[in-house]
Amino acid sequence: MKQSKKLMALPLFYALMLTACNNNNSIPSSYIGFKNTQQTITYDPAQDIQTFSVTIISGEKMTEDTRLSIRCSGQSFAHPEDNNPIFPKGKKELSFNIKLNPKKINVPFLHISCTPQVKDSQTTKMTVALKKK
Repeated sequence: MKQSKKLMALPLFYALMLTACNNNNSIPSSYIGFKNTQQTITYDPAQDIQTFSVTIISGEKMTEDTRLSIRCSGQSFAHPEDNNPIFPKGKKELSFNIKLNPKKINVPFLHISCTPQVKDSQTTKMTVALKKK
């Protein structure tokens, strides 16, 4: 009797394993925005310029080139290298650089926003914690 209970539980176990290991990602197909909503950067105030990379992702591969609008929270110490990068057709990920002027940093956080220039798109935001070396 114990052997038959084990055999009956085995298919249930395999079914649970298959559902746990499916390849569905949790990103909505219409999403275009930051891969991470938080990041920490350590900067050296002795440097003139320092850069760090930010990644934008999409829920599905892009069907056409899509222009993005990248803005840093009005801070004079941070600027994207390109304010309007193009998310290329056929890709699901795009990285770009943010330039920092460490000598001008006077706040502990930087806020970055990304707005895709497509109909019904939403702005996504990212917070970067700035830590002095």
